[in-house]
Amino acid sequence: NAAPGDAAVLKGTWVGTYSGYSNSGRKSGLEKIVISLVKGSTARGTWQSRPSATAKWSKPKPVNLSVYAQENDDSLPTDYISGADADGIYVGKLVTSKNRLVFSYSSPAKDLLVLTLDLKKK
Repeated sequence: NAAPGDAAVLKGTWVGTYSGYSNSGRKSGLEKIVISLVKGSTARGTWQSRPSATAKWSKPKPVNLSVYAQENDDSLPTDYISGADADGIYVGKLVTSKNRLVFSYSSPAKDLLVLTLDLKKK
């Protein structure tokens, strides 16, 4: 039985990779999401990206997330998450046992950009 989860599990800094496509071609690089505020099943923070480990991080931009469902698998919770920034939608899950946050990101406004983000808590 799924129920809304507690967004407190998202608080902190998440860093990892992104990869995917837009109409102009392949995209890949590094992503950072910093969640600073949580209340109930919702969270607010910022995201930044960079095309390589040697490039500078982009300017932080707002992101809002919601833990819309939580299920227990082998007594470890999996949190299902959706969210948005100014350009697109996030849908994914937090696998607590692996400390791993995986999103699909879609942005029709950014040349039909679709990415997979694979993040770990720092």
